[in-house]
Amino acid sequence: GPMATPSRSPARSPTRRAAQSPAAGRREASPQQLAERVKELEVAEKEAKKLQTKELKQRQRELADAKKKLAKELQAATRLIQKGEREAKSLTTKADQVDKQEEQTKAKAA
Repeated sequence: GPMATPSRSPARSPTRRAAQSPAAGRREASPQQLAERVKELEVAEKEAKKLQTKELKQRQRELADAKKKLAKELQAATRLIQKGEREAKSLTTKADQVDKQEEQTKAKAA
C-alpha cells in the first residue's frame, strides 16, 4: 500500500490515485484516516500559533527594551540641559556680583 513506500508521502499518494480511479480515492479516505489528518492539522495549527505567540512576545520585549533605552537617553539629555541651565544661572549671578563690585569701586573712587 502507500505506507510501504517511504519515498512517497501518504498525504499525497491518495490524491494521485483519486485522479486515476474514483473508487480508489474513496477507499483511501476512510473516516479513521480523515480523523488522523484532522489531528495532524490541529497539531500543526497549535504549533503555528505557539510560534506566532513566541515571535509576538519577542517583539514586545524588543519594543519594551527600546522604550526603556529611549527613556534613559531622554533622562540623560534632560539632566544635561538642567546642568547647563544651572551653570548659566551661576555665571549670570557671578557676572552680576562683579558688576556690583565695579560700581561700588567706581563710587568709592569718585
